[in-house]
Amino acid sequence: MTSVISENLPAYLARQFPEALAVIERIRSAEPDTPALNAYTYIGEVVWAGSFEPAIESDDEPTIRHCLRVTEDLLASDDQNIRTAARIRVIEHLTGWKAQHLVVKHGGLNLRRDLLRATGHN
Repeated sequence: MTSVISENLPAYLARQFPEALAVIERIRSAEPDTPALNAYTYIGEVVWAGSFEPAIESDDEPTIRHCLRVTEDLLASDDQNIRTAARIRVIEHLTGWKAQHLVVKHGGLNLRRDLLRATGHN
């Protein structure tokens, strides 16, 4: 897999979440061309608010697994802006018991490591 970097983040998210194309286009046209800010906005609105959070609330396990795989890709990025945005916009929300259980069950190495850090279990 090609590393997700700020320049290809919208295209990557469009492939992973085609239902979010309108949100991605809205962000692309409204946000200034600031890679760090854009990463926070895209990841927060498309990954977390648009897919992950609703999937957790509705116990949609296939979507949760998909979101975990996407988050794992983001955490493995060579781009520090992407990794930091994923930690703040996704990992910080996964500290509740139910979400932690899902990460342990379906998450990859990067997700489990960052969740342990976020919950103070270094």
